[in-house]
Amino acid sequence: MRNIYWFVKRIYNALKAFYLEISKPSSFIKGEEFERCIRDKVFMPSKYELVMKTYDYNENKKDYVESSLYPDYLFRNLKTGEEFFVEAKYRERLWDGKLNWCKPYQFKRYKKANPNY
Repeated sequence: MRNIYWFVKRIYNALKAFYLEISKPSSFIKGEEFERCIRDKVFMPSKYELVMKTYDYNENKKDYVESSLYPDYLFRNLKTGEEFFVEAKYRERLWDGKLNWCKPYQFKRYKKANPNY
């Protein structure tokens, strides 16, 4: 009986994960892919240690994590030990001829996260 419960629970979790993935807005999928690219290609693990990363869409959807108000990443340069935040924003197009990477209230919040800015 215990094995059946475990099996059903695993199937349920798999279906739930599948549903959450297929119901995720495409803009969030592209943004997550861009964030992975930033980590893998720009701030590579061989040069930068990942100190903190904000939670993804699905995690925040079920239980919002307040630290998600911070920029996406906090990195530490392995050579210098310097820590810095990175906000990765994927944009498909300009808005009114301009690149709008964040709203003024977000910028204010990001500046608070990094008092040296």
